[in-house]
Amino acid sequence: MLRAMRGVEERHPRAGVRRLVFAPPLIAIAVAVTACGSSAGSAAPSAAARKSPAPTSQVLDATSRPTPGKPTADPNALAVKVTAHTKSVSRGGTASVTIKTTPGAECGISVLYAGSPSSAKGLEPKKADKKGTVLWKWTVPSNTKKGTWPIDVSCSVGDRTGDAETNLAVK
Repeated sequence: MLRAMRGVEERHPRAGVRRLVFAPPLIAIAVAVTACGSSAGSAAPSAAARKSPAPTSQVLDATSRPTPGKPTADPNALAVKVTAHTKSVSRGGTASVTIKTTPGAECGISVLYAGSPSSAKGLEPKKADKKGTVLWKWTVPSNTKKGTWPIDVSCSVGDRTGDAETNLAVK
């Protein structure tokens, strides 16, 4: 191997400078070394792959993974909690939702009757007061279909956001 890597001495015709010209086996070795670093051209695993630990199976207990259907809590999420709300209301009646969040947070509310958002007066975005409280009051339209409808409240302050959900039964 060392003999193949020895250079052949050659004189440059113009300057009389000596230089070493490596034999073609050196080029073949360079190509082989480069190919070994790539997994595409070699069936043998690389040194890094041989040294990496083999995968292991671990049994995870119920507390080590999220519960299906329940979102994982974001530690940076803004706390938003419904503290009071109208549970049931007649068509044409007044409904309300009160939430607690961070003081100064900007909050919006969405009431979906039969899949369509309500634009009733009183459902405008609001800013949480110095205690972090926001109250919305609105009149349920008299032509609202009877049923139980979702209410979603979303708040943000800076780059933090949070939301809360509840329902309203219209009878």
